[in-house]
Amino acid sequence: MAEYIPARFAIKHLCGPQIAKLETSDGRQWSVNCHNRGRLSSAMNIGRGWIVFARENNLEEGDVCVFELIKRKPVVLNVSIFRVADYALPVK
Repeated sequence: MAEYIPARFAIKHLCGPQIAKLETSDGRQWSVNCHNRGRLSSAMNIGRGWIVFARENNLEEGDVCVFELIKRKPVVLNVSIFRVADYALPVK
């Protein structure tokens, strides 16, 4: 599983394939590889390292991650996680 980085953000902040750090509010960090999505696209994917991040943060389908660039060199992205379970309506 790889996560998508929009082309506009990638062009502005990620100068080609590189390793970035994902950081959660408790200060823990994970290294992830950012690489081009395809030869004809400027968009990028977060690849190697994402599965470990997702597992260690107990991400589930429907959870939303918001990424905020907090450092450019090296790239560090703060990740806020919004859990679908916290916003689900109770079943009646």
